[in-house]
Amino acid sequence: MRALRCRKDAAVTKAPRPLLLFFVSRRSGLARRMDSNLSSVAYRERDRLRFARVDLDERPDLADRYGVTSVPTLVLVRAGEPVARLEGFADMRQINAMLGQHLEADVNAIPETPSLPDPAALGSRERKRERGPAHVQGALG
Repeated sequence: MRALRCRKDAAVTKAPRPLLLFFVSRRSGLARRMDSNLSSVAYRERDRLRFARVDLDERPDLADRYGVTSVPTLVLVRAGEPVARLEGFADMRQINAMLGQHLEADVNAIPETPSLPDPAALGSRERKRERGPAHVQGALG
């Protein structure tokens, strides 16, 4: 995840994809603890979402603009407007829940799991194959 170091915040307002701003401070231990979770999310969602780390000491203007008063804070921005936020330490479950409400579903992102056949619908030969060899059944049963 890169730090947002630009002087103008055109990267925030003209983004074609939503932008997740991670407001941090060098003094915040909680923000450092969230780094690995956010790196994982940044990698997984790289096609649907952009990420930026914002240091409050370097960019107080962005903190004021989005009403950030404490760190760590996550702000999800779409078309320059905040649509969601998490204040304080957030685990993966909370981050995923917030993003899931605001990102479009990508049907290719989650592979469909194959369903197992219904044993009642199988013929006798298929049921025997489903149960396995007779010598294994005797040992287990």
